[in-house]
Amino acid sequence: MDQAPQVSPEIPSIIPRKSKWGAVVGMVIIGLLVLGGAGYAMFGKTPELDFEKIAVSNQSAKTNKADFSMVFDFVMSGQKIYIDFSMTSVNDSNDENNPIGEVSITARGEAMGQTFAFVADMKIVNSTIYARLREMNPQEALQSFDFEQYKNKWIRTTLDDIAKLQSQNTASPVINEQYFRSLITQSAEKQRQFFKLVESTKPLNFGKAVKGGTIEGEGTYMYDFSLNREGAKKFITGAIAIIYPPEILDLMKQNLVQLDAGIDMALKNITLSGTITAGAKTSRLYDIHSVMKADGSDIPSGTKGELTFDQKNYDYGIPVQVETPLEFIELQQILDELEKANVELGSSVILGPETIGPTREFGLARNAQRRSEIMTILNAVNQYRVDNGGTLPAVVLRTPTEICATGSPNCSSLVDLSMLTRNDVYLKTIPIDPLCPEACSVFGTGYLISKSASERVTVSAMNAELGEKMSVTR
Repeated sequence: MDQAPQVSPEIPSIIPRKSKWGAVVGMVIIGLLVLGGAGYAMFGKTPELDFEKIAVSNQSAKTNKADFSMVFDFVMSGQKIYIDFSMTSVNDSNDENNPIGEVSITARGEAMGQTFAFVADMKIVNSTIYARLREMNPQEALQSFDFEQYKNKWIRTTLDDIAKLQSQNTASPVINEQYFRSLITQSAEKQRQFFKLVESTKPLNFGKAVKGGTIEGEGTYMYDFSLNREGAKKFITGAIAIIYPPEILDLMKQNLVQLDAGIDMALKNITLSGTITAGAKTSRLYDIHSVMKADGSDIPSGTKGELTFDQKNYDYGIPVQVETPLEFIELQQILDELEKANVELGSSVILGPETIGPTREFGLARNAQRRSEIMTILNAVNQYRVDNGGTLPAVVLRTPTEICATGSPNCSSLVDLSMLTRNDVYLKTIPIDPLCPEACSVFGTGYLISKSASERVTVSAMNAELGEKMSVTR
């Protein structure tokens, strides 16, 4: 039904005031909702631009192709995060019960000191899904999945197969055709709610229409836009209430770091501008370009950088044909092979420092946790340095020394970083290695910290497994 969405109450600030992640969360939400929302033409309304007409026109076309690209280039707490993402999609919704489409995704970048890449394709034909991985780095992200063995090979599954797998987890909803069709219906309703929300909050300010070129046989108008901060805050709060069910909203209120304050902080530090191009007769959405910049002046983490977003829609109303792969592997076959491998290797022999099979997988998982916790400690130390005029905690020495656990009665011979956890300003607790206390000193965390003559800080994991040497210096 067409009724305006209820805007959720402001989410209380329940995490420490100085936490840098509040602004980061706010920045990400603004980027996804305000920029990504452009794909649904959520741009308010001017005398020349009627977004409701755009929505009706786009949906009535039933078929179209779209190219998306996004470049996220930011520095957060001195750590570079760069993501270059692109996606091409083909959609045919003439028959809502039998959707047809294709998607190709490419993502490359750098985060937490590591480079990564992900390239994949997916085809949807009625109730059958085909997917293939063309590139995956680091491969450990897939745990026991042998990427090289299945690289560039199509893997097929159906909604019924997914339902059978999902039925093994009674805590999750049953995933079947009816479930996905309900999602489609809900998506259409949520989209209508978004349109009404934009209409009431006006998150963007629009300039006057300017005549553009001819696209797909019709003239176009171009509209410049900029961020309306007050309207954007209302839009984001209302959009969260539309996207998430009440039970998820409750979890978000309890766990997201300073969401409300973070959004306010992020909005004060960003600028947003761009252009939308729409058909003069059909009001079809053809092109969106936007740039969001953050100067980081009032954000504790010093987050600064640029997010660019581009979307091009084309081939409206042209029938879609999706070629079904002639050769493919059934997903269930792969799952059976993985299960068999686990059984065969369950009592594997020791080969040097590592064990083949499940033991190795546990080691990989623990190493992944260590990498994350090293960055958590390093980020907190760096933020302390920023807030204290470039001065490091005096307890950090030239010699690598194990960090003392939070609340320990005795930190003798260990590095006491309690200034980071005092009043939960930078951390609630110092992370502890997953093999502690057995593999750590008494009252220790299993993580070492030191500084160089030039005041560069190194945090390392003394219990890294599988022969990996794990340390990060900043």
